[in-house]
Amino acid sequence: MDQIGQAEGKQFPPDYGLTLLNRGVHQDFRCYFYTLYLDHISSIGTDLFTTVLNLMLEGKMYSLSLDFSGAILKDMLEKADPETAVLVRRWTDNLHGYAMIELPRKLTVGVRLALGEKQNAEKETYVPFVVEQVL
Repeated sequence: MDQIGQAEGKQFPPDYGLTLLNRGVHQDFRCYFYTLYLDHISSIGTDLFTTVLNLMLEGKMYSLSLDFSGAILKDMLEKADPETAVLVRRWTDNLHGYAMIELPRKLTVGVRLALGEKQNAEKETYVPFVVEQVL
C-alpha cells in the first residue's frame, strides 16, 4: 500500500520511490527522466542537495524526491539560464547548514536516477532517487 505524507493538514501524493520498492522493484533499478522541472533546491548536508517534485506517472500523481551531490548540481546549472545559475552558485558559496532556495525560473533537466535507501521521517516514509547523471 502506498503511503501518503501529511504535514499541517496537507496531503501529499504517494512517494514514487516507495511505490516502486513496494511493487518489488530491485534496489539496482535505474530510470531516466528526460524533462524534469525543478523550482527549488534544498541543502541537506555537506555537499548534499535535494528537491521534491510532483509528476503524473502511470495516470496517477506521485511525489519524487531527488538527492544529488554538489558535482551533479554543477552539471544541472550548466542547463540553467544564466541568472538562475549565478543565483544558485552564490547561494551554495554562502551555505551554512540546512537551507532552501526558490529558483526564479524552473530548471529543466534530464537525469539518470537510482533508487536510494528507504527513509523514515517523523510523519512519512519515502525512498529518494539519487541523481547519478545529468543528461
